[in-house]
Amino acid sequence: MIDMTTRILIDLPSNIGDAIMALPCVDRLYAGFPGPQITAIVSSRIQELFQRDSFIDETIVFDKNWTFWEQLRFTMRLRGRFDVFVDFKNTLMPLVVNAPLSSRLHPGLAARSHTVNKYLNLTRRICPDQTCEKGTIRLSVEEKEKWDAGGIGDAVFFACSSRSHKKQYAKASIKALAVLVARKHQVVILGEEQDRAKHAGCQDVKNVLDLTGQTGIGDIFYLLSRYGRLLVGVDSALMHIASYLDVPAVTIFGPTDEKIFGPWGKKTLVLRKYDRPCDRCAATLCHEPACMDIAPEKIAQAIEQMYESYRV
Repeated sequence: MIDMTTRILIDLPSNIGDAIMALPCVDRLYAGFPGPQITAIVSSRIQELFQRDSFIDETIVFDKNWTFWEQLRFTMRLRGRFDVFVDFKNTLMPLVVNAPLSSRLHPGLAARSHTVNKYLNLTRRICPDQTCEKGTIRLSVEEKEKWDAGGIGDAVFFACSSRSHKKQYAKASIKALAVLVARKHQVVILGEEQDRAKHAGCQDVKNVLDLTGQTGIGDIFYLLSRYGRLLVGVDSALMHIASYLDVPAVTIFGPTDEKIFGPWGKKTLVLRKYDRPCDRCAATLCHEPACMDIAPEKIAQAIEQMYESYRV
């Protein structure tokens, strides 16, 4: 009996936003080889996402804080076990793993182009571009039923907080924007537990549901794919999830460059106060980033334009 299994190993970015931008490559690898069995090397931060990905068979946690010898032993245990290896971190690991078909250290990954395109160019050297299905981020029946019973309908999702304070939208502006948008649409606010203070007061606004600290990564994929008619947010992992799911998005950019890190879906609108990113802010601590100070009225107007353009 001929074994048609293709054993694929991928070394994913440690940051969750970058890892989401690698999802189109995972989809292409799955479609590009017969009988794909994909093992993903992940950080603890992104493990849940890829354990839920329907195209991933196994996840292996790698800790960047390991010593050199711990990292080498980890890599040596993978040697000779895989047919294909794609290294999104652009390291020397492929030389040790020694898969018959693998990516190599690629200076072009440092080029000034969007991160999604960098990753696709790396994958393209191993398998050609192709039309392919997207993987599913799986939830249990019970998890889906919990959200479906929660009274959420077609909604505008807010993702205006970030782990980086330089990319955050101001607390008072978030509430002002929620008041404006909730006049016409249901608003659902997303965020981590640490964002709870940023969203204080929003739950008192009529037609606003605050889910801060109540969602895991799988929940967010499900909620946006099922109920998301538009997302408004900053440069964050949630913005990249909307891009992957092709949910219309209005995004607020300040110190970071949308040409490299911005939304990459077809239904996107970027709002920026200044013409280009502020190099000073991007390199130093900026406690009150003026570049993120975009009037809630302007954002609300952009939301209405996008909502009408992509009304289902």
